[in-house]
Amino acid sequence: MINVDALLNATLAKMKLPVSRSLHTGNEDQFLVFNGGMQQEIDFADDDAETEEYHYAVNLYSRKDYITQLQKLKKLLKQAGFVGITVQPDLYEEDTGYHHIPIDLHYKIIMED
Repeated sequence: MINVDALLNATLAKMKLPVSRSLHTGNEDQFLVFNGGMQQEIDFADDDAETEEYHYAVNLYSRKDYITQLQKLKKLLKQAGFVGITVQPDLYEEDTGYHHIPIDLHYKIIMED
C-alpha cells in the first residue's frame, strides 16, 4: 500500500522550497508547511469500505509574488494523484510579512480485498 505522507513530502520537495511538517522555523522568502493525514473510509458496499481517503493541508508562505509557485504546486499535486485541491483565500500576516496561502487536498486509495 502507498505511503501517502511520503508521496506528499516527495511531491512538495519538487518545488525546491523548504518543506516542513507542522512547523517551519526558518526565515526564507518562500516555504511550505504541511499537516494532516486524516484518514477515513468511504464508498461502502456490503458494509465494507472500498476506498480510503486522506485529507491534508499544505500552506504556502511567501514574502513575494506567489502566483507562479502556486500554479506549479497545483500541477505537481495533480500529477501525483492528489484530488479536490482547494486554494483558500490569501491571508496576509502583518507581523511576519508573509502571504499565507492555505491549500486543502485529498488522496484516495482503492482498497483491495
